Amino acid sequence: MKLFSILTIMFAIVFTGQANAQSLKVGVVDVEKIVSEMPEYQKSEKEIESLSKTYQADLQAKTMKLQTEFENYQKQKSMMPITQQEATEKELQTQQMELQKFQNEKFGQQGELAAKRNAALKILEEKIMNYIEKIAKKEKLNLILNKKLGVLYSDKKFDITYKVLDLINTGK
Repeated sequence: MKLFSILTIMFAIVFTGQANAQSLKVGVVDVEKIVSEMPEYQKSEKEIESLSKTYQADLQAKTMKLQTEFENYQKQKSMMPITQQEATEKELQTQQMELQKFQNEKFGQQGELAAKRNAALKILEEKIMNYIEKIAKKEKLNLILNKKLGVLYSDKKFDITYKVLDLINTGK
């Protein structure tokens, strides 16, 4: 959503520079609502959720395996020579680190799921911005504000959220 903040500000600067105070036409849009109602977003979220469940099951299986191996080690530790104990402990530590690495690679802030979500949102943001620009030009709007980023009040007549949704749904 940072991209939307930047684009909204840029959009505002460009259009404000072209307008004088007497002919300023403003539009307000709820980008979050548009994104949440887009079929592409819903499809993407389902795919990411499915992938997340798969990774969660893998993580759980690996955790259970490590836990079982640790419990077996605890039971047999007293019968093992010191060198075997050290080797087993080292192996268990390695497996624990691999488990944490897997978790970070899949679920972390820079992980695969976050990257997929960000890539999907970037595509949607570009698409929405194109539709917003079309409506702004068609209706000769000078300024488009994102409702969720600092608009404290807006008259409903300025809200073009549903026009953007209609344009997206009709594909024009």
